[in-house]
Amino acid sequence: MNDSRILVAYGSRHGATRQIALHIGEVLKSNGALVDVKPVSEIKNPAAYGAVLVGSAIYMGQWRPAVVKFLERHSEVLACRPLWIFASGPTGKGDPVELLEQKTIPNNVKSLLKHIQPREVKIFNGVLNPEELNPLELAAIRMVKAPSGDFRDWNDINQWAQGVAESWVEFQTHFPRTEDMLLEKQSSKTFAEL
Repeated sequence: MNDSRILVAYGSRHGATRQIALHIGEVLKSNGALVDVKPVSEIKNPAAYGAVLVGSAIYMGQWRPAVVKFLERHSEVLACRPLWIFASGPTGKGDPVELLEQKTIPNNVKSLLKHIQPREVKIFNGVLNPEELNPLELAAIRMVKAPSGDFRDWNDINQWAQGVAESWVEFQTHFPRTEDMLLEKQSSKTFAEL
């Protein structure tokens, strides 16, 4: 394991979440982190990383299926690492959580997230470009009256990524090796069970 590397994994439908993931990777790199940014479909085993960020597009209220499968397949590894999750998708101006009517985590991943316990689940505004949609998708967005355009707030994305970078530095100060954190978790669990 290379404890000093961070993985930014993502699932994107039309590329907007990929752009956010790449940008977050650059912010982390500018703070001295060693970072790999890859689609979830290209990742065999996240155990090689000291920390993981996972990003998903929100499409019709759901996270990308490949992202959900990635979280399920690697839940044990992810539960033992600093993990942050971000999603992008609500369109329109304003707080993305309010735009989602407080439904930030789809029902099909709630129990999974309770198990892996990410440090944070952050929602970003997204992009909706009607020219990229098929006729069925166009009909769906017309029915829900979803606004089109690029609503990503790059200041919000920068601030969040900077916060993750700072948390990572602090984490490494306390746990220079991820194995140290695992040992502490195991001993805490053992102690709690006594």
